[in-house]
Amino acid sequence: MSEVLEISSFRSKCPHKHIEYCESTNEIKCRDCSKELNPIFVIKKLIKERYNSNKKIAEANVLWKNLKRRKKVKCKHCGKFTDVKVNASLNEIREEL
Repeated sequence: MSEVLEISSFRSKCPHKHIEYCESTNEIKCRDCSKELNPIFVIKKLIKERYNSNKKIAEANVLWKNLKRRKKVKCKHCGKFTDVKVNASLNEIREEL
């Protein structure tokens, strides 16, 4: 009967945030820990990052549309309604994300 090994024990503590590709050797390595990385791991990591950035942009678009629809806001102190002026453009909001 074979042994059961815990996969978590083999995981590196390095998050591999800085990846480099060497064209001459066709190797992908982490710049922080110098570990050679699996290309599938790198592709999955890039896809996840792309998905997360697209999700943030979509959330910013919804927020921007909600801000544009909102014309007045009630003052917490005096109870009067005042006009809302939004000076930031959508591109400026995207840059902050």
